[in-house]
Amino acid sequence: MTFLLEYCFTSYLALAASFLLFIFGYFFFKQHLYRQKYSHIPGPPTKGIIEFLFGNFNSIVKCLADGNIIPDLYVQWSKKYGDVFKFQIFMNYVIVTNEPDAIREILINKNYPKNEKIYSKIGFPYNERFMGLGLVTETNDERWRKRRQIFNPGFHRNVLVKCLGEFNEKTDQLLEKLRKISDGKTEISLFKEINRMTLDIISSVAFGFCIDTINFPENEFSHNITGSFEAVNRCLTDPIFMINPFNYWKKRKYKKYIKDLRNFAKEKILDRLKEIEDNELSAPDDILTAIVTKCREDKIEIESLIDDFITFFNAGQETTANSIAFCFLELGKNTHILPRLREEIDSVLGAKKEVTYEDLTKLEYTECVFKETLRLWPPAPEILRVSTDELCIGGFKIPKNTQINLSPYFSGRNEKYFPNPNEFRPERFLNEVSSYSHFPFSLGPRNCIGRNFAMIESKIFIAKFVQNFDFKLKENQSFKPKLMTTLRPADGTLCFISPRT
Repeated sequence: MTFLLEYCFTSYLALAASFLLFIFGYFFFKQHLYRQKYSHIPGPPTKGIIEFLFGNFNSIVKCLADGNIIPDLYVQWSKKYGDVFKFQIFMNYVIVTNEPDAIREILINKNYPKNEKIYSKIGFPYNERFMGLGLVTETNDERWRKRRQIFNPGFHRNVLVKCLGEFNEKTDQLLEKLRKISDGKTEISLFKEINRMTLDIISSVAFGFCIDTINFPENEFSHNITGSFEAVNRCLTDPIFMINPFNYWKKRKYKKYIKDLRNFAKEKILDRLKEIEDNELSAPDDILTAIVTKCREDKIEIESLIDDFITFFNAGQETTANSIAFCFLELGKNTHILPRLREEIDSVLGAKKEVTYEDLTKLEYTECVFKETLRLWPPAPEILRVSTDELCIGGFKIPKNTQINLSPYFSGRNEKYFPNPNEFRPERFLNEVSSYSHFPFSLGPRNCIGRNFAMIESKIFIAKFVQNFDFKLKENQSFKPKLMTTLRPADGTLCFISPRT
């Protein structure tokens, strides 16, 4: 009897071991077939069982630990493997390219969809509806196109030109605040101050209400915006945080930020709906009215309206603040550029307090300075798409359903199109630059709807700040970027300002 039991146990054990071996064998065979599809594409090698399973994850961790961002690896890898290469993240391959023809094919001709898995984390962090299915996070092309058509008119340059008075007013409010501490000794975070201004601008210009974050930075709305940004960033970049049970209360706090923000948005939308229903002619002529009116006609649900309300605030506020802060970080490092910039601003504006649209068109070098900033420090350093069919890039066949990473940050450092790419040289943009090598606002149908908004807002602030102040960067601050949901200066552009003499 004992012998029979031992025999049965041994048999079951052998069967289980055989089954496990079969499973592992099948898994490795499938992975081998998958890897064969990409074997012709160059890229950093993976050696041993650990890298077989985790790919180039160790290189990415080391890159981040050194204070760099993942596209810095792309720059490094491209020097060895060329303009089209692959890397492995866990069990999947990702294709990276900075070839202009490939960028045009992927973003314009093919218009490949966004990566649903990644953008769902932005739309629904912690399974809480945040941006939901707004313009940034919607991956279904048909639904996205319908929504984009609704919003395009509200962001047309002609509409924004009518709002120049409000752009000027909010900029002046911040300059007045800065004037009170412009003793050359008080340290300020330019990013924080500009971030408050951009929040006030978009709330006023686009949505017709005043928060006055410039003078009252600790208001509840601003607090919820900041908390929501932090929530999304942790969800995207910290997988350990997501599974750690000790972070329950922190996640609950993040969810509250998001809920409070959406409740605020709902209140503002319902107020505007009522205003339009009571007297359509008396409603403010702004982006919110245009959106609400069109959506009411098309019977779009309130939650979708909230998605876009949140999207415009998040995409249109911090990104611009980051870019302007990077601009002054570069100007502070490259002081030889300031005289030419000041000369143009003085020539165009003189002692004027109001920047007109005609003035903006004359500030050509100022625009070059900002474009050069965007070349080095694009707000979104990567654009993630998924191929829906087989395509050819640089002579390499790319299989269907492959993630393709395009990077304005990486392309902006391509020596073929930008000699000495790490130098800050605004004059590069005095001549025409290919949009397929410089695309900080993306390209194609899904380019940034707020690009004109951002350019107007940024040029006005840069011109007025340089017109009124001298500044000096704080020594020993970091000049490296910090990747949140967008790219920002790691230390926030710390500086000392004084009235211009």
